[in-house]
Parts: sequence; C-alpha cells; structure tokens
Amino acid sequence: MSEVDAATRLRSERDRVVADTRQRGAAFGAALADVCDAVLVETAATLTLKGKWAVIVAGSYARRELCPGSDLDVVLVHGGGARGRDAESAARTLWYPFWDAGFSLGQATRTPKEALALADSDLDALTALLDIRVVAGDRDFAFELRDKARALATKRRGRVIDALSGAASVRYERPGPVAEVVEPNVKEGAGGLRDFQALTWAGWAVSTLGGLTGLVEAGVLAPDDVDEIQRANAHLLDVRVALHRVTGGRSDQLTLQEQDAVARMLGVADADVLLRELSDAARSIGWISREVWSRLESGRKGPSGRTA
Repeated sequence: MSEVDAATRLRSERDRVVADTRQRGAAFGAALADVCDAVLVETAATLTLKGKWAVIVAGSYARRELCPGSDLDVVLVHGGGARGRDAESAARTLWYPFWDAGFSLGQATRTPKEALALADSDLDALTALLDIRVVAGDRDFAFELRDKARALATKRRGRVIDALSGAASVRYERPGPVAEVVEPNVKEGAGGLRDFQALTWAGWAVSTLGGLTGLVEAGVLAPDDVDEIQRANAHLLDVRVALHRVTGGRSDQLTLQEQDAVARMLGVADADVLLRELSDAARSIGWISREVWSRLESGRKGPSGRTA
C-alpha cells in the first residue's frame, strides 16, 4: 500500500466511523483506533529497519478512547547508534499518511534512553509511557521501556503525586468545575476526563498494580468507588465524542450554542437534561479524586465515607 493509498484509506475510514452515530464514546474510540492501527501495521510492515524497534501509541489512542478531533500520539522507538538516521527516515514513512489525511499527530522518534531521560524531567512524557500500546515491532523491546517508566513513576512518587495533585487544583480555577460552569470543558475542567486520567497515572506511583487498581491496593480509593468513577468517565467520553461530531473540530468546551445539538446527538431531551447528567458525572469524578489526592498527600489509609 503506497503512502497516498494509505492516506486515502485513512480519510475514508475516519469519515465512515465519524458518520456512524450509532457508535458513541468508547465504541467510537475503539473503532477509530482500529482504523489507525490497521494503517500503522501495514505501513510498518514495509520498513527495512535493522535492530530493535517498535511503534508505540500513547494517550487516548493507547486507551482506545479517541474522539473525532483527538491528537494521535505515536512514537517510533529504536535501538539508536548509526541506525538512528534510518529510524528518522522510517518514521517519516509512518507519519506521512496521517499528515496527509489531516490527523493531528503528536509524533516522536526516540531511543529508550532518550524517552526515559525526558520522562524523568517532564510529567507529560512520563505519564504517556505508563499505559502505552504496541502496534508494530518488537513487543518485548517496547514493554521494557514501559516497565522502566512505571518503575520511574514509583521512584519519583512524591514528585509525581505533587504534580498531578497540583494540576488538579489548577483545573478548579481554570477552566473551572464541569459541574458548575455554564460552558464546561469536558476534558480539562475539574471533574472532567483529565481528572480521571490523572488518578490512573497516580496508581502507578503508589503500586505495581497501577491504575485505579493500584489506588485501591494502596488504600486510597474505595473499591465501591471504582465502578462509579468509571461510569462517570464513560459518560463524559460520550459527551466529548458527540461534541466533536457536532463542531467538526477539536474544541472540548461545551458552549451554549452547541448544547442542544449535542443533546440531540446523545438522544436526551434537551440541553438542561444534558447538563444535569454531565454535572452528576463530573461531581462523582470530582468528589472521588479530591478524596484520593487528600489521602495521598496526607499519607492516610483506609477510604472513609464521602459527604456531598
């Protein structure tokens, strides 16, 4: 498959998935991830790289939670040395179909040493490596990098928790709580998707089990809260996919002029119902996440009951 053919296929398949409004939230994200995976796999099969290498994806792409306007975070990890120049050339072969098809691509070409050095100085780079997915190449090579990143998160526990907790506090100031503002940002607002993701990353700092399971194992998240917060996250993802479909863009702010259209897309009565259900989900994430950060910061164990 030529680069032009790959780009044409990407555009066609993406448009098909976006147009199929029966697929919402996680189902949409998985369908679009499958489309992108297939092209990456076929393109990677044409590479003539020697030595160890892998194509890994991160973020919402790794979680198969893509929205219509999501960035695709893709990294070509290679063994370095003289073959590094070959890797740069190979990477352009991988990236071209996505660029040409109009995807917003967050691409990189790195050795494991480079990736870990960046992760040790940049929280976003570290969290990106915690839940990577391998699309092509040497899986053991890629998972060794992932495991070292997870060990680094544990080693830097205090720094990671402080940074994640601090970012969560900032989200209450700007862009503000999803449950309280007139035009909520469903991704970056307090109680939004980013708050949920931050908890899963914190799990790797406190337990080798990682994610929400790690937080439960560490005694800072009540087992009964896991289902509640996962349902809330799923609802916010439904809203974000619908919002991107309505706007045809990448905005995560649910503006007044778009609320009725998003409500119709989701099959709810009107904007008032949409916002009420969204607020309920965001409050669940907000309440639970605040308790988790409080326990992590104070070192307290044993989840206690919440108060509204």
